[in-house]
Amino acid sequence: MLGPGKAILAPKNLTARFEKPTTASTKVENIRKNASTASIYSTITTVTTTLGCLQHKHNRKIFNEGNLCDTSEMKTSLRWASLFSKNTLHHQVKHAYQMTPTQFLAIRNRLTSSSSLVDCTYWTMILLGSHLFLRGFEICDILLKNVYVSEVEFEDDEPWLVKRVKLGVWRKGNCFTNFQVSREDGFPKLCLVRQLLVYIHCCNIDVINNDSETPLFPCVENASRKMCKETFGRYLESLSKDVLGIPDDIRGLTIHSLRNMGYVLSVWGDGAIEDAIYDANHSPTAKSYEKYTRDTSLKYNNWKTDNHVSSAVNVLVPVWKKKKFWQRSLWRG
Repeated sequence: MLGPGKAILAPKNLTARFEKPTTASTKVENIRKNASTASIYSTITTVTTTLGCLQHKHNRKIFNEGNLCDTSEMKTSLRWASLFSKNTLHHQVKHAYQMTPTQFLAIRNRLTSSSSLVDCTYWTMILLGSHLFLRGFEICDILLKNVYVSEVEFEDDEPWLVKRVKLGVWRKGNCFTNFQVSREDGFPKLCLVRQLLVYIHCCNIDVINNDSETPLFPCVENASRKMCKETFGRYLESLSKDVLGIPDDIRGLTIHSLRNMGYVLSVWGDGAIEDAIYDANHSPTAKSYEKYTRDTSLKYNNWKTDNHVSSAVNVLVPVWKKKKFWQRSLWRG
């Protein structure tokens, strides 16, 4: 028992541990006077590591004190996070829906199994727009004379077998582009040459003796008029619900989904991204193509990992090849 006025004295070695260190300030002062810039940073790092933060060198603590939410930085961050969440609460993705090759083949199976000329027409338009990165009005504006029958190439050993087809398309900005499409024997389900020949044969189109302004894809109600892109867009929207099962609260297929599908065919078909950018008329420096390739590249890598394969060529898609070979800006009269 200790009497009145008595106190417990701590051992000297224990009080020495809580004495204010003077070595840190001495070292820093010597640095400021004599050392170079390189040695300043190295020595400050050493002092900070061994003796603690220089700003609190006389009041080192193991645990933090105070409420972090009371700082001005945290209040500003919380305010911006609240504002961002309110603005994005009802946000909807505005870009076109991007199909996977499996969904694309499901649409193909539905339209080719119906034995309908209307479905055959729409599937030809879908496949053409996807292979050539075409917009809605570019597909609808193709004329019969833009299918160059005189330049169709045949196989050397089988002269009745079409090898390559050339056609011209008016693109955005009064730009006339010629495409060269080759037959795909490795994956005939998505062969554009075969589908074009099937469409011309089933619709009884005389492309040899026809050099008029007749549209390649006429309107369903009036064959003398070209297909309206609004009608085509509504048909794609119906496919997204009936075939793909996309719910109403998610934006389904649009005509621009076909340009999106062009990048899917190029990525999954192991094509060169530079050739896909060239065919799509995108600028490689503007990086606008990245919003098309970002999602499909991730899906492609996940599909290869899940199925333990190295490529989807001739499994879900054909080998992708560059198709645009000539382009010139012309006045469209």
